[in-house]
Amino acid sequence: MRPGDDRNGTSAGNEAVNNPGWLPRFVSTLLGRSSQHCASEGGGLRFRACEKCAKSVGVINVIVSALLMVMKGYLGVVGGSSALVADAVHSGIDVLASVTMVFGLKIAGKKANSRYPYGYGKVEFFVAVIIHVALVSAGIVILKNAVCCILNKVDVAPSIITLWGALISIVVCAMIFRQSLCAGTQLGSPSMVANAWEKRSDVLTSIAVFLGIAGAMLGCHILDPLAALVVGLYIVKFSIGMIVESFKGLLDQSLPAEIVRRIRIAAEQVDGVGEILALRTRETGQSVCIDLEILVDGDSQINEVIRIKEEVRRAISKQIGRPAIIAVYLKPASD
Repeated sequence: MRPGDDRNGTSAGNEAVNNPGWLPRFVSTLLGRSSQHCASEGGGLRFRACEKCAKSVGVINVIVSALLMVMKGYLGVVGGSSALVADAVHSGIDVLASVTMVFGLKIAGKKANSRYPYGYGKVEFFVAVIIHVALVSAGIVILKNAVCCILNKVDVAPSIITLWGALISIVVCAMIFRQSLCAGTQLGSPSMVANAWEKRSDVLTSIAVFLGIAGAMLGCHILDPLAALVVGLYIVKFSIGMIVESFKGLLDQSLPAEIVRRIRIAAEQVDGVGEILALRTRETGQSVCIDLEILVDGDSQINEVIRIKEEVRRAISKQIGRPAIIAVYLKPASD
């Protein structure tokens, strides 16, 4: 093989890796693996068009969830599918969750003031809790109805129109999930990310509904209420986990250990920093708070002290990549 052929083969191989087919991209979207490409290296929004996209997330979520609720509810009742009706209930809770997210983002976006010097960012964690508590309630209702259908041996025979309803739900929810996760990741918004993962749960539950309806149409009638049971179980399990994570934010959980390590290293590399005596971090919605206590030379002049504080702030900001309130306290070393 000629060298040129090898290079062409390698180039073609790299192009195939960098541009996978539609099916791998769709699976990656469902799993949320592509969200890492959304964030820009310096924090903030990656492209100019991202700002408009991020602002439209709330409205799009409300409209799409409402349309899906009506469509799945109607097709589920007319087509005789308890699983699709359960999925419609899920979409109804989505509407409530999306409206709650919009109001939460509006409050969290208020500027800090003398009464709330750290801003209103924690409202987002509270909103995330509300969203997932509502989802737990919906999951319990779905579980109850599914168990009743199974125990009473209800003969479910859905029509083909319900299959199309589930398929449309899968595709639409996957697209909304991708938009919400990308915008939420770039903004560092807990409530937007929570809403995005809730949309991913819609995708997975709609897949279960699709398989349940298909199985019932083939003669295994228990598969439709069984799919509804799977939907309910998944919603409850996933939502409880997200409630726990949201409470961690409300209770001032520290930033991930790797980020804390990078913050410490960045501060220690600033000229004039003797030792880091204390380092405290916490989430405040889309921004973070960082408090450092640093040991410096006791003979440092005021200009030198100001320089150290500013350089420490800049060094840490580069490592965070998102809005941060950084307080640096300097303690002179005793002789």
